[in-house]
Amino acid sequence: MLIEWNKLKFRQRDNNLSHLYVMFSVAWDRIADCPTGLVSYEGAVSLSRLNSKCKTTKVLRKGNVIPGTHTTLQADNYGIQFSDLYKHLNHLVHHLTTKEPPESLTAEFLNPYTGQTTVQILTASELDETGSGKADAGTKGEPSILSTMASWTRKLIGNK
Repeated sequence: MLIEWNKLKFRQRDNNLSHLYVMFSVAWDRIADCPTGLVSYEGAVSLSRLNSKCKTTKVLRKGNVIPGTHTTLQADNYGIQFSDLYKHLNHLVHHLTTKEPPESLTAEFLNPYTGQTTVQILTASELDETGSGKADAGTKGEPSILSTMASWTRKLIGNK
């Protein structure tokens, strides 16, 4: 299972990180070159395991070959072998429907590029939007036209 760092980065910036990543495989008819319609649950992994300190998570960098293949990565990824994923789907569904994940799981996730937590990234973003973190040439306390346009765009697409 590959989880691309760029996807984690933009989801973290938008405060939309998932606490769980689930892998399914779709069977493929190689002769007809189309899916067969059969789907298999391969397993799941918690956001807490997406880091270089987890022994079952591999850091795979852009340009490296995916272990056991001849495929060169086009982006930085965390890689977890299917055998290291959580396999018990019924237990997983029960857990997901009976227990709320702790907010700290996403709030304290370390960005693989910068090492910043989600809270740190969001705080810095809020400071940039309000102008508190930067001196705006010619204005005092007013947001720049770019941050105003960014705010409007986020509101239009539903990301406040």
